[in-house]
Amino acid sequence: MKEQVDPNSEFEDMVIIGDEKFAMGIPYWTPEELISDLVKCFKTYYGESVENHKILTITGESKKIFFDLAIIKSEIKAIQGEFSEFKERPKETIGLYLAESALQRLYPTFQSAILMVRMGRIFDASALFKLILEQLAWVFSVYKYEDDSVYKVKPSKCISKLKEIIPSTGTAYGHYNTFAHMNSGVTDEYIGKYQSQQVVKFNHPHRRKNLVLDLLFLADSYRIVTELITFEYHPAPKAWDKLEDGVLQLKQNRPLTPIIEETCKNLQGNSELKKLYKLQEKI
Repeated sequence: MKEQVDPNSEFEDMVIIGDEKFAMGIPYWTPEELISDLVKCFKTYYGESVENHKILTITGESKKIFFDLAIIKSEIKAIQGEFSEFKERPKETIGLYLAESALQRLYPTFQSAILMVRMGRIFDASALFKLILEQLAWVFSVYKYEDDSVYKVKPSKCISKLKEIIPSTGTAYGHYNTFAHMNSGVTDEYIGKYQSQQVVKFNHPHRRKNLVLDLLFLADSYRIVTELITFEYHPAPKAWDKLEDGVLQLKQNRPLTPIIEETCKNLQGNSELKKLYKLQEKI
């Protein structure tokens, strides 16, 4: 696991512990022995009142989710890093330039999505998922454009085009829309009761497994789209193979394939989400 986790921690990788007097951000893959030492320091500081303060404990399901998110982020950063390794482009059109720029700009959007998934904020995460999918669809739609007509293409109108390489795009988009717009059909997800009082719920921890699968789908799609539009000058594609007749074929074993298969296996009763992974083999 250590080899897969990026050592350069950023805000979305942190768990904040402490109180109004002192707080510290710690990456959620921090070794347990270091966590133990930090807890001892907190106990020394707080004394008998330690139970009233937030002490870092990451175990069980939460730990698995956090580590899955770390692997997803490592994949996103790996794709970002590959842009600097590209060979000379045979022909750089305005469409290709804008498409590559949009792909690189997606990094902070993935960062934000990872943070929302970690917190179990399904509505906010879904809005970001929708944005990512629209951007990928737009990239695939415009990368061959050679004139200013590229500026007239609207991302929200490109979803059907992306189905050519990822047939489940429409299913995914509809799935994200359900929560991104907070329609009346999902009010029970954010309205509840606590001690006979009506309350509004911000976080949905029980939904995090589903959200991780959504994010895995998008991260995998990110590599598929990126490598497809840059295939001719990509130094080492990991998602596509070129057959003898020149047809591109999607590899069945991509960087995130193992964790996707494991997540689908453990996500019982969520067949709708599992449908997202029916990817087209050839284009």
